Amino acid sequence: MASRLMRHKFLLVIPAVLLLMGVMACGGEEPAPIPTPVNISAIVEQALAGQPQGVTAGDMANAIQSALAAQPGVSTQDVASEVAKVLLAQPGATTEDVASAIASALEARPGVTTQDVATEIARALRAQQPGVTEEQVAAAIQGALEARPGVTEDQVAMAVENALAGQQTEIQGAVESAVAAALMVEATGEPEGTIDVGRAELGAYICDPKHTAGVADVGMQGHETLFTVNSDDEIVPELAKSWGISDDMLTWTIELNRGITFTKGYGELTAEDVVFTIMRGTEDGSALPRAGSFRGMWRNPEGSVEIDGDYTIRVNTGTPAIGMLVDLSCPYCAYILSKKQVEEVGWDAASDNCATTGPWDVAEHRTSNFFSWEAVNDHWRKTPEFAQLILHEVPEENTRLAGFQTEKLDTFVMAFDTLPEVQKLPGVKLMESSPGATMHFGIYGNYYVTERPGYDPSLPWISSSADVNSPEWEKARKVRKAMTIAIDRETIVNTLVMGRGEPLTLWGWENKEEKLPSGVKWSYDPEMAKQLLTEAGYPDGFDTRLMVYPRQVPGDVQACTAIGGMLEKVGIRVEMAPMPYASASPLIRGRDWSHLNCHGTNATREPIQLMGLMLSTSGFNMGFEHATVDALVAEARVIFDVAARFDKEREVAQFVFDNSLEAGVYTVSLVWPLGPALDPWFDDHQDRGDPRALTSLEWARHRR
Repeated sequence: MASRLMRHKFLLVIPAVLLLMGVMACGGEEPAPIPTPVNISAIVEQALAGQPQGVTAGDMANAIQSALAAQPGVSTQDVASEVAKVLLAQPGATTEDVASAIASALEARPGVTTQDVATEIARALRAQQPGVTEEQVAAAIQGALEARPGVTEDQVAMAVENALAGQQTEIQGAVESAVAAALMVEATGEPEGTIDVGRAELGAYICDPKHTAGVADVGMQGHETLFTVNSDDEIVPELAKSWGISDDMLTWTIELNRGITFTKGYGELTAEDVVFTIMRGTEDGSALPRAGSFRGMWRNPEGSVEIDGDYTIRVNTGTPAIGMLVDLSCPYCAYILSKKQVEEVGWDAASDNCATTGPWDVAEHRTSNFFSWEAVNDHWRKTPEFAQLILHEVPEENTRLAGFQTEKLDTFVMAFDTLPEVQKLPGVKLMESSPGATMHFGIYGNYYVTERPGYDPSLPWISSSADVNSPEWEKARKVRKAMTIAIDRETIVNTLVMGRGEPLTLWGWENKEEKLPSGVKWSYDPEMAKQLLTEAGYPDGFDTRLMVYPRQVPGDVQACTAIGGMLEKVGIRVEMAPMPYASASPLIRGRDWSHLNCHGTNATREPIQLMGLMLSTSGFNMGFEHATVDALVAEARVIFDVAARFDKEREVAQFVFDNSLEAGVYTVSLVWPLGPALDPWFDDHQDRGDPRALTSLEWARHRR
């Protein structure tokens, strides 16, 4: 944009941005250079040339007004639906038509922002055939600017420059993010008010990725990642502006957005901050949940990591690695910190009061008490409507409910048996995440790759041989299978989560159970469990311990307690070992625990997301390690073809199931009750990188 005239002509308010987004392709191709200076008019005109004239401004305005007329409760999805109907019936709407219609609709409905409409209408426009001229775009922009005086041309020009500066083909997500920032004109003005959230457990506030506890919705509030998972379960850029991959599937090129600043005055985000943070999480002894996976990609001896200027990173993974984008969108293990802050104050001080790029800046925290954040004004992506966010540790369900009933809490982690009481309250709204979370039954100590502290072959379920064909292995396998089929998953789902879930066979397969191999499904058979124990040499059962801790999953502690009772019925005498997750986590990660546990986590989109935790090099630990699993998972993680990758994932599932190395319990939806100060936001804005967590609170809305 060489001049103010050019800036003014192509200030991409809603229409031009949406049309541009609709024609730029997403994907992982190697970035192709764009001539400099970037000729926006040529891009738009070439991409959209030839579209016939069609829908009038009146048609579009009527369609939008029709959706908005059903007040209260109309959503931007309603708007998108009406717009889509008009576009499909008579394609050819010009940007001038769209701008005029949107301006008219927004005047009548100030509670719906341009950001809301842009996000939803983008989906409708992506399906349309191209074809407006440069003059029509300029006229539309001019009209929209006049209708929205709160948006300056410099704001939008900067957003456009940020979106296009990297000269990458993967532009759609970057444009959406940049325009969201440029059009941020909040109905409430400056952030105001406080969101109070009740949680069962907080633990310690830790930013250092080498020592993070991996508690998703604690760390996610202030942090951002290179990529994120949107409400449609799509991985899209966040701190990254674009990405590409070489033809040999080895070198990933990641381009950062410009102008993103850290809180606490630590300057602009650069490629050095990204590499510095990720490398910290891959150091030896790291507790980062996906340390092993990151280490295999970012520290592969056959690969390399290069920084090209301030905004470009190239990672050669040595071998193809399908998990790159998945891992970089992990909200609790791929956030980026300020290198400058760490160098200035050290890791301990930085971890306690970290500078971040997110819309919330940590203000104060007390372990097992509360965490408090303040809104970041003029945030590059989205300034919160609320000025303060506080998470409170409230271990007792009844106490959390009482806090919600008295409006001391705006929302809280809720068990489903509390739902009837919540629904009695006036003005309560429910916000659902589905599928949100899963529960897993872990049989720990089965470490057959590396000598671990928790490996004790004298225990009934642990083999003294890693050979799956040996008598020692078969004896231990029968014990493990007895424990898994002693669990009545149907009863747990129907009673403890009130039917809002499904029985789960294997952890990580909650969204893809239909793709499991035939016959891979746990039965409930306590009589067979007793028979297997007898065959293994334990007719009178044995003693063990079951670790139980809250994981922000409905029914987690109750289900684990119920599992203990079910094991007792087949002769396995269980000592319950309740503890906070902050105490359990080091035992799990250090391979010091050699008994049983119940662990809740987020629902995954595909098993490959979780399979990195099965590796013997993982910072986390699912209870078992085996050379066969290591090899199969490593093979799956380099297969880019989806069908071929699932074939390999099924091999992993078959091995784990046949040898009873772990067991799923259930998958469940999550419901968040919202008090009278809050309106739902998950429909349009949810970070589904961990869908069990209360995320994206920068999008939380004042109820008006």
